[in-house]
Parts: sequence; C-alpha cells; structure tokens
Amino acid sequence: MFFSRASFWYYLWICLRYCWGSRDLSTDDEATLSLFKNRISPVDRVRDLSLDDTYLEPHLLPANKIAILQFDSRPLRNYWLTAALWNAHYCKVHGHKYIFYTIADDDHCHYGNEELASAWCKVRAMLNAYNDHSDIEMFIYLDSDAVIDQKFAATPLNSLLYAIERKLSWNYTEKPIIFNQDGPCWWCTFIIKIGYKMCLNAGTVAFYRHPYSWKILSEWWDSSMDSYESNPIKRKFRLKWPWEQDRQMAIYNRSSKFIQIASQPDRIFMQLKAGYNGGWCLSHLPEAGCFFSHYCANGHSKQVMRKLYEQLLPTSNDSLGGDYLKNYQR
Repeated sequence: MFFSRASFWYYLWICLRYCWGSRDLSTDDEATLSLFKNRISPVDRVRDLSLDDTYLEPHLLPANKIAILQFDSRPLRNYWLTAALWNAHYCKVHGHKYIFYTIADDDHCHYGNEELASAWCKVRAMLNAYNDHSDIEMFIYLDSDAVIDQKFAATPLNSLLYAIERKLSWNYTEKPIIFNQDGPCWWCTFIIKIGYKMCLNAGTVAFYRHPYSWKILSEWWDSSMDSYESNPIKRKFRLKWPWEQDRQMAIYNRSSKFIQIASQPDRIFMQLKAGYNGGWCLSHLPEAGCFFSHYCANGHSKQVMRKLYEQLLPTSNDSLGGDYLKNYQR
C-alpha cells in the first residue's frame, strides 16, 4: 500500500493526537485499584431455581441493588482503564455498585481443560458476579470499551430501567435477561442469511437476578463447548472471532422466550441513529445516541473514547470514592 505525502502527515497527526497526546491515567504504571481485584473462578452450578420469589419492578430497586459489571483480562491501562474509571465514578455518584473482574496473572480463560479466547470469560464473569454479589438484584454488563454516555451522566440506572420497562414492555419475570442488538453492517446481513434470528452484540448484557437469567448465562457459557460442525459461520469460535457473540446468537435461536431484545425488538438489527428523532436505544456506537456508547468500531475510536472521558474524569481520587484508586505502583 502506498500513501501520498498528505496522507502520511494526516496519519502521523492521528497517532500523535490519539496515541501519545492524551493524558495517561496510569502514568506508564499499572494502576492498583482495590475495586478491581475480583478474579474469575470456576462457576458454582448449585443454584436455587425456585420461581416462588416476588420480584420488585427493576426501576424501583434501591440504587445500591443495581450494578455495572465489567471484565478485561489485561492489566489495567489505556482506554479500558479510562472506561473502568468513568463507569466506576458514575456508579459512585448515583449510589450504584461497580464490579470489575479480571483473570489471575498466571491463568488463562478456559472451560475445564479447554482453552478459550479471553473474550469468552466475560460470560464466566457474569456468572461469578451473580454468585459473588448476592446483594445485587440487577446487573448491567459492559465491554471494556463501553461507557455510560456523557449525555446521560446525570441519569441514574433506575431511570434507564424505567425506560426499558415502558418502551419495550419488558416483562422482567418472563424475560429477565436482555440481549442488545448490533447495528446495520455486513456482519448482520451475513448472519441473518445463515440462519440466525437476530443480529446481536455481546458488548452490553443486562440481567435481573432470576432463575431464567442463570439458565441463559449458564447455557451461554456451556455453549463454548458446542460442536464446530453445527456452527453455521464455520469458525472455531472457542479461539477465533466472533467468539462468544456467535454462541450468543445461537442461544437466542434456542431460548428466545426467556430473552428480551433491546433496543428495537421488532427489527432484526438496530438502526444506526436509533437514539435520535424521538427514538431510544440501550447501547450502540457513540453516534447512535444510546444510553451506553460502545467504542468498538476500531482502535482509533477507542482512543477517541480514552481522550474524551479522561478529560471528563474528576481529578481527585477522593471523588471516585475513598480507596477506588490506590497508589500507583510499578
């Protein structure tokens, strides 16, 4: 590939601005955050699947019963540190809980003895959080390149849940887990052609504490061991993209009656500008106008997110809530 002189200077400017020009929150050190010391662990399969409980409308839950959950296998730095700090700050402001899982330094993502791509362990983190945080009734998982959009920084998650209940007619006792759609792209066109019912993006998953949520998450984790021969994409999803997202769509094909779709369940995939012109959406690319902005398009977009949300973060560690930020260590 050959570049003109003008193109060369343009890409040099991009690198200088977004790769080296933004404030490095870790100052080239690995941040040690007391909040972020959860390690994923083998999944405890012993769950009470009784449906006799009385369930409170999600938006009426006390703020401290609602949590943002994130996972990343890498040492905290760069854009995924920025996203974690911003989301943790948001939770502190509104009285929600923030939960972060990672993998032990000497471990890898695996199902039994079978090695998996690290992205698969987001599902394991969801199951671990369900078990480990019995005080939480509503979990919202976000990928490590997803943030509460700055436009909604003053809006608590209770208001988001109220919107989901009303706009989607969400029956949280029959469909207590929410899968989020992807937007228009070649990928959605392709997966619909090969037989999936809905084009989904695994970067945002919401689930109420309910036996059906546990059932779907467990099936999703177990699906990492599905046969490759039955996979319509013909990809070895245990280690190759689209990893867990492929099996998420397979799970929806199998068990859709337990799953609520956001944000436009009457469509196979979400419109790009779903959050504008009186519309509403849960999570998509930042230009979509959703409550959560997912900077998943490419490496450049992640650095744009990093620069923007570093500038929005409070400068005092105290504003993140006491020991959220411990001393930086080499």
